[in-house]
Amino acid sequence: MALAAMADAGANEGQLQQNATATATATAKATITTTTPTPTPTTPIDLEPPAPECAKLDTSKWFSLFAQTLYLILIFIPVALYSIVESFFVKPKSLKGNVVLITGSARGLGQGFAWKFAQLGCKLACVDMNETANQQTVLAINKKYGAGTAVAYTCNVALSDEITLLRQRVYRDFGHQVHLLVLNAGLVASTPSITDFDDIYLHGVVTVNLSSNFFMIRAFLPDMMERNQGHIVAVSSLAGLVGIARGSMYVATKHAVMGLMESLHYELEEIPNNRVKTSVICPYFINTSAFYNKMWHIRLPELSIDEVVNDAVAGIRRNVRIITSPAGMYYAINFIKMLPDRFTRTLRQIYYAKLNAPSVEFQKNMLPYKLLIESFKKFKFDFDELHTV
Repeated sequence: MALAAMADAGANEGQLQQNATATATATAKATITTTTPTPTPTTPIDLEPPAPECAKLDTSKWFSLFAQTLYLILIFIPVALYSIVESFFVKPKSLKGNVVLITGSARGLGQGFAWKFAQLGCKLACVDMNETANQQTVLAINKKYGAGTAVAYTCNVALSDEITLLRQRVYRDFGHQVHLLVLNAGLVASTPSITDFDDIYLHGVVTVNLSSNFFMIRAFLPDMMERNQGHIVAVSSLAGLVGIARGSMYVATKHAVMGLMESLHYELEEIPNNRVKTSVICPYFINTSAFYNKMWHIRLPELSIDEVVNDAVAGIRRNVRIITSPAGMYYAINFIKMLPDRFTRTLRQIYYAKLNAPSVEFQKNMLPYKLLIESFKKFKFDFDELHTV
């Protein structure tokens, strides 16, 4: 019996230990459950107010809109006929005695503009990065048309600080006035593919071909507006109206120039009695150098510098807003864009214009690129912010 009593006691003790262990485990679980933070729903933060409802045209104004549209249709033919007659019979404006500032005047199209405007009796501010070639152009013009006809200025138009200094020097030499601003400076760029480019080269092309136009307009437009007289001309390209394979970098900047000049025109149009004019020039391929001729393979022959200059200056003297060379290409290109893609693909195969892109490294060794880099370094441009792909 003693043994039985001891066994019962041991069993009771074991049962008590199991009950204590179970109780401790349940308590621990309860503790863990109660100490785990309960996620609270977060209220979304509105970063911007919701879009308002779309405005609806007041039905009471439908008649007014209809009447104005009908008026627009009725005046279309008379206005078109007047514009045609005006282009043939209105006397072109005289540019004699005007101060003409030309960027990229050392060679090519810019040099052609310099000779043409000198022939028309203008005073020239010739601007280029290539100091030696620019000086040679100015000396040749002054030799033919008289000392003081042209003045050379060395400037990298990709740098706004240099343009500020340029403005001061030009105004000092020409009596605080520029009548005609010709934004011609640019870099012809082509890459083997849209992904094969150097970051610094891209920055240089965009800055020279596009940003420099903003810098120059900011520097010289205010005085034109103050006098309510002047003309701003930018050189784009037919590549500013249509794309071309392996020319994405150049094409994009020239499309942007078209947009810039159109916006500028509309901005000036809002000013009452505004007399500051704008023009954008869109030429076909131009025979400016043996190197550039090797960059393209085209079905129709390229134009000469004189052909483009004559078309451009004739348009400028008549205040034509969009000047193409050959004439009429603006309307032809926009009409072609409305045609089915299968047809335009065949048209491009027949009238092809293809770029034979040299390597980026080869283009970086060209003089315009070298001068650009040297000028950037002189002004301590931070190349560490750009990396080479």
